[in-house]
Amino acid sequence: MSGTISMIPDAVQEMAGGVGEMGEAISTFAKMLQAFIAVLHAAALISFGATEAQAQVLEAIVPIANQLADWAGETSEGMMAAVNSYREVVEAGAQMLGD
Repeated sequence: MSGTISMIPDAVQEMAGGVGEMGEAISTFAKMLQAFIAVLHAAALISFGATEAQAQVLEAIVPIANQLADWAGETSEGMMAAVNSYREVVEAGAQMLGD
């Protein structure tokens, strides 16, 4: 069974860039969230512990955000590797047919 594989490399490359940027934005969000959590922990003394519960809820979000950022970075890298491989194969095929 044979099939045809095709790709629009420029479109995939652009999508990979978008996914990579999304990963960077999520990573930045996680860092900002950690700073906010530190503020909530510090404010717990003044608020008699009311902000401590909020900080604990937000602390559960940070690892998920970091995992999502890592996934986006890996996906972006994988997409770029696929584009580069596709271009190499197309070029090699063109050279073989040109000879």
